[in-house]
Parts: sequence; structure tokens; C-alpha cells
Amino acid sequence: MAHIVKNKFFLGGSVDLLRTHTNSPIRSVSAGSIFNVFDACLVSGFGQVTLSSLTIDSQGIATATSTSHGYLKVHTVILISGADQEAINGEWSITAIPDVNTVKFDASDSGLTSTTITGATITMKVAPLG
Repeated sequence: MAHIVKNKFFLGGSVDLLRTHTNSPIRSVSAGSIFNVFDACLVSGFGQVTLSSLTIDSQGIATATSTSHGYLKVHTVILISGADQEAINGEWSITAIPDVNTVKFDASDSGLTSTTITGATITMKVAPLG
């Protein structure tokens, strides 16, 4: 079963996350465009990137690497999908953002340690609030 973060929120409010995330949904001046923003935040998530690597160290800390992921805030809840190891697919809270290409999260309760996660296409995005 996939890991799920029980308490989700946009740190600093949804406007703050939408303003700071480089791949956030944008409301245009056209009628109904606000629904696209609501859909991205509440239902489908946004800012999906393909991971070039996903590893878990001996302490259970996962390191996800992609090109310019856009995550600027620790505690942003991300959704990992496409991994062959089902235990890592799901929602995780970012614990560190070392650089523009890397995020870290505590995956110790996944049961996976000292491993490289595999999958045809592993993706990461801001998880919807649901």
C-alpha cells in the first residue's frame, strides 16, 4: 500500500506555494480559468517532473533527482509514482532541498533502505490536497 501523508497543507497558504513554485498552475484572465488552478491544487496535483534517479540510504532518507524540479519549500507534500518498488509510490513530505535538482524526504517507514529505486518512468509532483 502506498504511503500517505495524513496532514497536508500548502505551507504559508496556497497563494504562497503557487507564487513560489516554478511550475504552478496560473490563472489567466479568461472565464473559468480559476477552475484549472483549483483542479491542480485539489484533484490532480501540479509541477510533475521525471526523476533521473531516486535512491534511499541506510537511514531511510530518499534522495530524488530531476532537472529543475521547482520545489522551494521544505514540507511541501510530493507524490511519487511509477516506481517498481510499490512502497515508495505515494505522498511524502520534503525534508530538505539541497539544490534546484534534488529533494530529500524521510522514507524510513517504506521498509526500503540502501537501494536505488527503479521504474520505467518515475515521476514527482506537488500532491493534490484532495
